[in-house]
Parts: sequence; C-alpha cells; structure tokens
Amino acid sequence: KANQLYAREGDLEQAIEIVNQIPDNSSVKPEVIDAKEFWKAENQAHKSVIVTAEKALSEEKWLYAKQQATKVRDSSESEYWQERAEGIVAQAEEALAETAPQPEAEKPVAPAVNNSTVNKPAVTPPSKPQPSPSVPKTNISKPEPKPTPRVNQDSGGSLRDLGGSSAPKNNAPLRDL
Repeated sequence: KANQLYAREGDLEQAIEIVNQIPDNSSVKPEVIDAKEFWKAENQAHKSVIVTAEKALSEEKWLYAKQQATKVRDSSESEYWQERAEGIVAQAEEALAETAPQPEAEKPVAPAVNNSTVNKPAVTPPSKPQPSPSVPKTNISKPEPKPTPRVNQDSGGSLRDLGGSSAPKNNAPLRDL
C-alpha cells in the first residue's frame, strides 16, 4: 500500500508512516527499510531537478527545462514523477514550437510582364572554350648527393678518416668535433 501511495501520488510522508507501522520482527522489514531509503533518495533528487526545470520554464529557458524534466522522466518508474516531468516537457515543447522560426508563407508572384514591350539587351551565347594544347609532362629528377667521408682533424692539424676505412697513423684516439 505504501509503495503504491508513493508511486502514484508522490506522498512520501504518508508512505513512510505506513511502513513505520510494520513490526521490527517482520520478515519484510529489511525490504521496507530499503524501499523507504530509496523513496527518500529519489524524492530528494527528483524534487531538486523538477524545481530547477520549473525555474527554467519561468525564465523561458525552454530547452534547459525540457532537458532537466527528461532526466526525471527517463530515470523514474514512479507515475507521480513521470507525470510531473511530462507536464514540464510538454510545456517546454509547446513554448519551443511557438518560438521556433516558422516557414515562410508562399509569397505572391509578381504579375507577368509582356515580353514584347520590354527592351532586351542583345545577348550572344558564349563561345565554346578551345582546348589548350597539351604540354607533355616530363619527369625531372634531382641528382642524389654523393656521400662524403667523415673527416676530423687531430691535435697536430692533420686530417683523419672517421669512416673506419683506415686506422689512425699515430694511434691517437679518434674524436668527433
């Protein structure tokens, strides 16, 4: 009975009074406690969203009001919350429809002009464009740069090959500057 009272009428206080009368040693008491906590949480959450949606309606924020009410409608199985949300959605949709740009009505057509009395400028049809002579495409390739051996100068001023092709003459360690 309490569940139906809450779901149909949204009367949280009356539903809680009914479930509080169930004895503590009843086998359904744990379910009753869960239901009561669910009702409280749902009521608080949905009430807050509905108040926000109603405020948006009063401020003519139609789309926001509809979005908020749709959250409640889509998340609650309670008839009470479904009806509250659906009422707001309907009001918002009606207002949106009224404020939406309407398609233009058919405009009257200007009266026809007698072609024989109008001076028309002489118009010559455009000539067909002549195809341009095709220029053969040639592939021009760039020459590849030739690799150069890496060289370095030792402390004596002589150059050394760092490419690894020969060992240094003075057995000095190689270094790269």
